[in-house]
Amino acid sequence: MGDDRPILLPMNRIHCVFSTDDNFCQHLAATLASLLVNNKQYLFHLHVIAGGVSELNRRKIRSLVETFGNAELNFYQFDERPYQHLRIDGHIRLASYFRLFLPHILPDDLDKVIYLDADVIVRGDVAELWKMDLGTSYIAGAFDPYSEGSVLRLGLPLSHKYINAGVLVVNLRLWREEDLVRRFIQYAEDNSDILIFHDQDTLNGVCSGRIIDLSLRWNFQAKTKKLDLKNSDLSEQSVKEIMSDIRIVHFTTQKKPWNYRDDVKYEHEYLYYLSLGDWRDFRQSDRSFLNIMLRPVKRFFAPVNKMRWAAMSFIKNKL
Repeated sequence: MGDDRPILLPMNRIHCVFSTDDNFCQHLAATLASLLVNNKQYLFHLHVIAGGVSELNRRKIRSLVETFGNAELNFYQFDERPYQHLRIDGHIRLASYFRLFLPHILPDDLDKVIYLDADVIVRGDVAELWKMDLGTSYIAGAFDPYSEGSVLRLGLPLSHKYINAGVLVVNLRLWREEDLVRRFIQYAEDNSDILIFHDQDTLNGVCSGRIIDLSLRWNFQAKTKKLDLKNSDLSEQSVKEIMSDIRIVHFTTQKKPWNYRDDVKYEHEYLYYLSLGDWRDFRQSDRSFLNIMLRPVKRFFAPVNKMRWAAMSFIKNKL
């Protein structure tokens, strides 16, 4: 009988941190499974910051991680009560702010960590992220190609890029030395009226000028089309490199792969990794006969609708 255990490479454990509340545990399970399946050769220490997560869901997450045999898991309870005043809207949850408090939550001897949102799918080797030398930078992150106007709105230098905070490499040592948590809270309180993406705006506002730019292949938004990248400042070669090696897919916006009607690209990958754990019996609640029949019709008319909205936007800008 063969030994199916992974051959682990001689490298220190890769530390990854996630944040979730009870509602998002299912999606975190898919994220964790994708990370461990596609990085079997490494040892991981997984840190999960939990806000109101039930013991049942904790057991499900533990059971999932144990099946892979290459990760240690710790839960951290975060007291949300002192931060209820921080602004949240729409699909933004208070749990998304947890990443701002990492130095106060994680072990003091941990100098660096990879942060991953609980709505991402890891599709490849992440060791390159872990090996990054952050130097005097606070974080490494990928710019958000859909953040037009955010730099101006936050009053940042126009030469700076606005990053999406769903995938980060965090310089915990520097965050502690320069008391970034205090600065984050102050920024969020002082700029509440201009914050749209809340904790992400706060990270960009405080860390601006000390951010290492990651390739979009590390934080590829599921809605992204090749044309979107071509219309950015990226070179043709950069676009090819990104599209040929997407390491992490991020389900941004309110459209999610657990909703059938949303018809999100990479939905099948989410459902596959979800099936590897205790949520294997999950079925999209809106996957009805009618919606199954409507999906190809909507896909057929989608390009027409996009052209219509593009034309209307062009005319509006010209008026």
